[in-house]
This record gives sequence, C-alpha cells and structure tokens, in this order.
Amino acid sequence: MLVVSLGGLVGVAATTASASPGNPVGAFDSVSARFDGNWFITGWAADGDTPGQPVQVRLVFANNKFVQYVATGDARPDVGSAVPGAGPSTGWHATIDLITLYALGKGTPLCAWAVNTGVGSDALLGCRALPTSGSSPFNPRGALDRASSTPGLLRVTGWASDPDGDPTTQLRISIDGVLRVADVAASARPDVAKIGLSLTSGFDITMPLLPGGHGVCVYAQNTGRAGLQNTTVGCVIVATPGVQPAGAHDPVGSLDSASMFSTICGPCLTSFYPVGWAYDPDSAGPIVVRVRAITHSPYVPKTYENGRADNPTGAPRPDVQAAIPQAGPNAGITHQNALGGSYFDAFDWMCAYAQNVGAGASRFLGCTTKS
Repeated sequence: MLVVSLGGLVGVAATTASASPGNPVGAFDSVSARFDGNWFITGWAADGDTPGQPVQVRLVFANNKFVQYVATGDARPDVGSAVPGAGPSTGWHATIDLITLYALGKGTPLCAWAVNTGVGSDALLGCRALPTSGSSPFNPRGALDRASSTPGLLRVTGWASDPDGDPTTQLRISIDGVLRVADVAASARPDVAKIGLSLTSGFDITMPLLPGGHGVCVYAQNTGRAGLQNTTVGCVIVATPGVQPAGAHDPVGSLDSASMFSTICGPCLTSFYPVGWAYDPDSAGPIVVRVRAITHSPYVPKTYENGRADNPTGAPRPDVQAAIPQAGPNAGITHQNALGGSYFDAFDWMCAYAQNVGAGASRFLGCTTKS
C-alpha cells in the first residue's frame, strides 16, 4: 500500500497505479460516533481531469458490500491551498447507520474509493475500522452543574461543547436507563468560552418527571471530524416529590387521564389531550393548567420530545361541582391548545400543573402514563 503525501496531506492508495497521473487523489480522514450508534465519516477527494468539480466517492465495506455513493462539496480550504486545482470544496462526509453497519459490515472495515473521471482509474482513499470505544481530546466535553427537582419536575443545567465540532451541541437525556429527551446546548456560557470552547454551550432544561427516585444521565453528541465517541456529561440520582397538600390560596385539581388523536396526513400530527379539572379559590374564572409530556415515536426511531402546552379550564364538570361546590360548574380542562407531535407519536408520561391566581402558589396536580 502506497502512502501519497501532498503538501502535508496524506492520502492512501491501494497500489502504485492508483497514484498515477490522471487518477483522483484524496483521503479517508476520520470516523466518529454519533447518537444512536450512527457513525459519521469524512474525507476529501480531487481529480486533476476535472479541477474544481465534484468527485463521486464510493463507500464499501472491506467484504465488498456496497454502502452508498457520496460527492465532494464540503469546504476544505486546507486541501485547496495544498493541492493545485483541487478547489475549496473537496471535502465529503457520510453517515453510516446501525442497520447498514450490522446488515453489511458486521465488524469489517469501511473503505472509500474516489471514482475516476477521464484518464486514470478509481483510487482507494483508505479503509478504517469503526471503533467501538476510544478516547480523544476532540471528544465532546461538558459538565452537569446541577440537577434539582420540585413536585413533578426535574431541572438540569450545565454545559457541553465539542472542541472541533458544531458551536451548539446535541444532547440526549436518559431516565432510568431509557433515552427520553432530545435537546441542545445552545445558550451563552462565557466561562466555557474562556477555556477555548464554544460560547453557546450552556443548557437549562426542565422536564416532567414521575414522582419517586430516578437515575438521570445527560449525553453530548460528538460532531467534530477528529473525535471518536459521544460523551457522558453527567449522571445523578434524583428524588422527585409527588402531589403536595394545597394551601388555603393554592389552586386545586387533578389530572385524571389523557388521550391521543392522530390526524390523517395534512399535516401528520398526534395531539395529546389531558382530561382533568382545576380551580383557584382566589378566582371565579378559568385558570390555566400547564401540561408537560415526554413523547416518542415508535415509527420514527430515536425521536424524543419534551413538550409543553397551556390548557384553560372552562369545560363542564358537574361531578367535580357536586363533590366540591366551590369549584363551580366549569372546572374541567377544555383541551384547547393541546400538545402536538409527530404522526403516531406516543406519550410516555404527561403531567399537569395548575397556574396560581392571586395569593398562593402554582401547584403540581399529578401525572398519567400511557404506552
């Protein structure tokens, strides 16, 4: 195997012939992890017969099973300045998902070939194993600064940043070992910027959480070309309080149940409707019940949502009035402004919080679950 060095850039060729005049040149630069087991791969390629034009790159596993074609087009000024005629956009990238990996690769290295144009022949840019572990100074960094719980709620704050990746970092939050929430670290953290990482690396996420003890972990996705793995930002054990007794001026109510309704496409949405009631002793009119839900889509893999919507009371609930006359006849949640998600989403749990009017404090009403 011949290694071809061009202005400090290294490309790998299978034989001496692949470095012959007219053959494309390039490199298979990196393999790095993404969330959910996907792999992000990058490289560059250029063909002297078509200077400045896109080059097709063929990806195959070393067992000769074809994966996909990709084309150059990513900005690579380092290549453009070192390889005459290469142009500024010689970079290429692709994502290899778990299904492809296990169906075609089964542990074999992945190879990249630059497809020749004009005189010459296709050139092997390199082969790389998809690592299952490994540390790198270019992996994401971060910290879970704080995790605090109040009745039915969890709040996590901290930061996450990839030294060679995107200015904002994708996050995943697992609860009791199951991925539940997708979010992003994108708020200003000047203290993190002072150590050479992204200014927009902070996160402050509030989510509904069933009462009781839970294990919570926050993960940051690797997005740079040089890193190998995603990073665990931090894990904690939290104890979330349940429904607390109401004070004299606090709202009172209950989340009885919840239902789902999926529309026929146009748009394809699932709405989640809370069923319950609430009233505030300091108000004769409707009050707002804030509903939060953790949802996922069984048909769109790895889709997680942390949704929120405000629903007013005002629906007739004669049963509530009969039991609690001061609640009035219309203490029911009206289902207006219900949560909406992707088509055929399902909620893991939904929690309700009555918003206080006048004296007193807003109050957690309870949660309901549905598979």
